[in-house]
Amino acid sequence: MGQYNVDKVEYENGTYYMYTKEGTEEEIQQLQPTERLLTDSNDLAFVYIMDGDGFIQVRLPESVWPQIEKSRAERVPFVFAAAPEVELTGFHEELDFLLHNIPGNNNYGEEMEQAVTAAFSEAADM
Repeated sequence: MGQYNVDKVEYENGTYYMYTKEGTEEEIQQLQPTERLLTDSNDLAFVYIMDGDGFIQVRLPESVWPQIEKSRAERVPFVFAAAPEVELTGFHEELDFLLHNIPGNNNYGEEMEQAVTAAFSEAADM
């Protein structure tokens, strides 16, 4: 399973754009969203699964969670910055599901629970 590590997110013209150092624009354009979002509690990351040459992980570390929270709260598209853009469809709905399930759930680990609760207002309200 390949992976892309998102290292920067920027807001422009009503969209949040993700940037990564891995892969080429052509490779990113070939990715197909699967509408599946997982967690990596060990690395404190959300992982969106894409279909490309097999399954591809789009890893969203804690450092970009503030932008993810803004995107979620505003329901603004979250896309890979490639031409044409590749949207992470179903991202907000999957994130909402996780934010309702992480607080108080020992399966995610205490560190992940605390990080999510600190970063996301939805989880903090649980």
